Amino acid sequence: RMLDIGADAFLIEDCMLLVLAQRLVRKLCTTCRRPDKLSEASLAWAVETGRRGGLDWNGLAKTFRAPVGCPECRNTGFRGRTVIAETLKMSPEIGAALRRRASVDEVHDIAVRQGMVTMAADGVRRAAAGETTLAEVQRVLGIG
Repeated sequence: RMLDIGADAFLIEDCMLLVLAQRLVRKLCTTCRRPDKLSEASLAWAVETGRRGGLDWNGLAKTFRAPVGCPECRNTGFRGRTVIAETLKMSPEIGAALRRRASVDEVHDIAVRQGMVTMAADGVRRAAAGETTLAEVQRVLGIG
């Protein structure tokens, strides 16, 4: 984005150590949430998003839950918020990609290869842990 607004690539590499992006998602109410069986389409989206985003899908808890509603959460099924985030650490390889004006996809692939977990994949991780829902992650990220 900084390249798009006219910043020089070498300045971005020299001045930036870490880029953090975050969004808040609603947390499921722990009083009334219930186990959820995902549709095939939702499960396929979660698997693909997680894998593309740097998650170890096989290492996830996979205790997906759904909102119900109770007096504790004012019948919404959600109570509180939590963060989904991604952090991009500047590295020589990413700096070189910026200098040669590599595509966003190439920079993304380099970052994931170096250990970054994308915001969408972090959302999948939180949904798989039963903290929120895939629908909430998609809503917040403007997906679907």
